[in-house]
Amino acid sequence: MEDINRLLQIRKTVLQMLSDREYIITAYEQEYPKESFVSRENLTMYCVKKDDPTDSIYVFFPDAPKVGVTQIKKYVDIMKDRQANRAIIVVQQNITPFAKQALAEFSQEKKITLEQFNEAELLVNITHHQLVPKHILLTKEEKLELLTR
Repeated sequence: MEDINRLLQIRKTVLQMLSDREYIITAYEQEYPKESFVSRENLTMYCVKKDDPTDSIYVFFPDAPKVGVTQIKKYVDIMKDRQANRAIIVVQQNITPFAKQALAEFSQEKKITLEQFNEAELLVNITHHQLVPKHILLTKEEKLELLTR
């Protein structure tokens, strides 16, 4: 039972991250019933950007503690089917060295972005901590000014 609460907290942090990135979060996603939890794979989410419905993201929660190349390929195929160009993979422990290499290759070849987070990193959303200032994207002009300093 404690594991379910832990996973739902991680899922809540991921939803906050997606909301901060301006993806549409459905009411069902926000109020995911604890009783619906059967396996980590059930926590998979698909969201689209508020201002651009062609920009979509998947969030995968693999069942395996260590994620390998086979699992990465499976996720890329799912992304292709829905024409998603981004994904977040929430892993329990680590991904294998070959899977890390596959992540980089898929990102370069297929023009997709695959991000990987460990569950422990997502237990608390540090961007929502009271001592952390609000994170905002810089405009192109602000970015150039910062880089020229």
